[in-house]
Amino acid sequence: MTCQIKVEQKLYTNLTKEQASLYEVVVLDVEKQLQSAEGIQRKGLILSTLMKLKQICNHPAQFLQDGSDFSPLRSHKLSRLAEMVEEAVDEGESLLIFSQFTEVGEKIEKHLKHSLHCNTYYLHGGTSRPRREQMITEFQDPNTEPSVFILSLKAGGVGITLTKANHVFHFDRWWNPAV
Repeated sequence: MTCQIKVEQKLYTNLTKEQASLYEVVVLDVEKQLQSAEGIQRKGLILSTLMKLKQICNHPAQFLQDGSDFSPLRSHKLSRLAEMVEEAVDEGESLLIFSQFTEVGEKIEKHLKHSLHCNTYYLHGGTSRPRREQMITEFQDPNTEPSVFILSLKAGGVGITLTKANHVFHFDRWWNPAV
């Protein structure tokens, strides 16, 4: 009989200089806007600002939406994720990565596939049912090399069992911890 141990870790990284300057600009802008906002407008402003700050913390390219390079040099969070993925795959282990943002999942997959040359899968809401089943079957196959399965939170949270993975990373957590 094997013993399964669950270990949870929260890892914190600093913002890059680019991220910190974008963060500061957004905070200063919202401070100005809040002075004249009231009621529902104020609540909406706070929620949209939280989303912008979360995007900046993920990667500047996500916030800027300018097609710029999704490089680990621009995000210590992405850099640390790539290090942990490489370590797990080198040990022959498979893993899951969750993101609430489909565009981030897509970019993470592309980055890991091209920089680490590891076997990757990406499941999101637009994935067809046959493709979804094929990816799950391949990932779960004991003969498949160590793999990275990237899932959008909404698509990945329903009716999927991926027991081959022994590492789970949440690149960005949902606002509601219950989700």
